[in-house]
Amino acid sequence: MLVCQRLEPEKQTALAVEAFALSGLVDGGWHLVIAGTGSHVALLRERTAELGIEGNVDLLGFSDDVSALMDQASILLATAPAEPFGLSVVEAMACGLPVVASAAGGHLESVGPVDGAALFPPGSAQDAAKLLRRLAIDAPWRQVYGERLQAAQRDRFTPHRQATETRSVYEELLG
Repeated sequence: MLVCQRLEPEKQTALAVEAFALSGLVDGGWHLVIAGTGSHVALLRERTAELGIEGNVDLLGFSDDVSALMDQASILLATAPAEPFGLSVVEAMACGLPVVASAAGGHLESVGPVDGAALFPPGSAQDAAKLLRRLAIDAPWRQVYGERLQAAQRDRFTPHRQATETRSVYEELLG
């Protein structure tokens, strides 16, 4: 399981640690890999120790090879409650990596329209944990969901589509 984001308060990475612990996946040998740096590194180390899951959580720090991390992951978890876009989410979609994300901000536009979107109410570690557990124990669903996300990314997040839609905005504004 992968989290790839800045480790700052607005990203709510501690919620990822809590959801992972609540999911019960530690008992199944799952690991949570957190890639990123920020002011919450010490807090995350403390929280994993409090929850007794420090052996199953890896705080990698900055990574310049996110695609390699995504290739090794089974699920991406995005906890930010007000993400304007969510680049790591769209990158995961491009890789066919299943995404569990807060149902807010840009996640509603990227993951939200996909059939079976794994979205949880912002701030709800319990609901995130349920989605993580479902995806973890159901490999066929994980595969189908990842394929749906990838198809959506390839359809909606292309340079051609961005250029076309940007042009239509300008044409509308210019009359």
